[in-house]
Amino acid sequence: MSVKGNEPRILKPKVNPRNGFLYVSLQRDDRSNTRAVHVLVALAFLGPRPPGLQVRHGPGGKLNNAPSNLRYDTGISGLEHHMAARTECDNGHPFTEDNLMWRTDRGKRYRKCRTCHYDAQARYQAKVKKKESSLATASGRTPRRGP
Repeated sequence: MSVKGNEPRILKPKVNPRNGFLYVSLQRDDRSNTRAVHVLVALAFLGPRPPGLQVRHGPGGKLNNAPSNLRYDTGISGLEHHMAARTECDNGHPFTEDNLMWRTDRGKRYRKCRTCHYDAQARYQAKVKKKESSLATASGRTPRRGP
């Protein structure tokens, strides 16, 4: 709730299209500040945020900003929890020991589906081969043979 003049009014949250979180615009003395709703709720009901922690949503999802669905936690633990809870990749292949690859990107380890990785490699190789073939026929040369 907000007060404009002497009239109380209910703030209307909007969804941030970049990250999917609800936010509100707060105004004071002709200055506007945009704040995430979950951060404001956590501040009001959980107290000040401890250093190094973030406001994390529970199983209710991003749009459930009830205090019971919020907690302070590290960003990494949330990602690890999400990834550990997944039993299959985006394409439905199971995350089993023989279909799993561990990759490192910018110092962070993550799981990758071996089947999807090999499929992507095959698509790339076919694209390269097709491009080489079309360039060779356009120049009148015979396409290169080999692996």
